[in-house]
Amino acid sequence: MKTLLNESFVHGAISLEQGENWVRPWRMNFADKVLFEESHGELILKMGDPAGIRVSFHTDSPYVELEVANPNETDTSRLYDLVADGEYISSATVNLENNRVRFDPLPEDASKRLEIWLPMAGKIQLKSLITAEGSSLSPLEDTRLRWVTYGSSITQCNASFSPSRTWPATAARAKDLQLTCLGFGGQCHIDSMIGRQIRDIPADIITLKLGINVYGRGSLNERSFAPAIVGMVQTIREKHPTTPIGLVTAIHGCNRETEKNISGMTLESYREQLRRAYQALKAHGDPHIFLFEGTGLLDKSLAHLLPDDLHPNGEGYEHMGNQVAEHLLPQLLADLKSS
Repeated sequence: MKTLLNESFVHGAISLEQGENWVRPWRMNFADKVLFEESHGELILKMGDPAGIRVSFHTDSPYVELEVANPNETDTSRLYDLVADGEYISSATVNLENNRVRFDPLPEDASKRLEIWLPMAGKIQLKSLITAEGSSLSPLEDTRLRWVTYGSSITQCNASFSPSRTWPATAARAKDLQLTCLGFGGQCHIDSMIGRQIRDIPADIITLKLGINVYGRGSLNERSFAPAIVGMVQTIREKHPTTPIGLVTAIHGCNRETEKNISGMTLESYREQLRRAYQALKAHGDPHIFLFEGTGLLDKSLAHLLPDDLHPNGEGYEHMGNQVAEHLLPQLLADLKSS
């Protein structure tokens, strides 16, 4: 039995591009695509990557196949994960003979929340779910709390073991949250358009992990980094006035800790500027803003988990996710509950 996919099945995306019998999830409002294409460089490419996006459903079928459109040889190396009620079950890749990703067997309990987590990168066009004849299939109505997180490649997590084992996915599964992952490799430069986008989407808690891309490009400096953070938070506050927001500094950055960039700043300089932005927002009367140190998620003692001296490996990302679930998210969720 073949069921064409639509927005009711696709979670974690901001919008869908509609093709001929396929949909492509985007981590942006697709109606604004031209604005990003003409003015934001490589950001548009990362917005088309499906990091954190899931196809979510209930079924009593013994198996399920996800059919995609126009895969290529590169796509055969990209993993898809099956998750049941937040528990990782298995990974699979696309079969180029039929353009399908097959999970067999499925859990026998038809009441389980099933999710197929899409790869962290790639142009993924979704066509249909295929189940056994006579089986039931319905989209998942997800009523869990929504978590939106923004960051760099260290939030997109292309080097993680698989898509449900990135640090945002690991933490979201541990705390039973709906995830919207806005990790854009190389492109976390506190753009005002991103602030507007976060402002305009549903969110119960928000985290902004900032600093490493700005350091790498020297795109903001001692004069402009903290004001950009304040401006982004104030933009988000226009529609999320009491939503808990966590500002997260950079994780350990090896030589970047002491080596100055083109703007004359070290990674620690950017952490200090983020702390100043936090203090300014607190002093202005924002009781729902929080500060978390990225070195609490991955510090110098774990530098061996940074094989290129920048990005964590799979073990590093899972460690970060566990730390976020244990120390960061509980504070935001407690503030949400008390407000």
